[in-house]
Amino acid sequence: MAKEVEEKEIEITPQMIEAGVAILDELQGEVGSAYLVREIYLAMAGRSSSCGEREMSLSKERL
Repeated sequence: MAKEVEEKEIEITPQMIEAGVAILDELQGEVGSAYLVREIYLAMAGRSSSCGEREMSLSKERL
């Protein structure tokens, strides 16, 4: 049986942002880190990266 999932809004605290920044700082220089940073940013903004191939190709050109 499927469980119903209750949707709740979460509050992003300054501590959460600081932790995210610390993680991203640690990833600097890693292969594909710019792409990873973009994916994390989109996830935090509540957007999906599957917005189409055109957007992906444009974003990779910018990185």
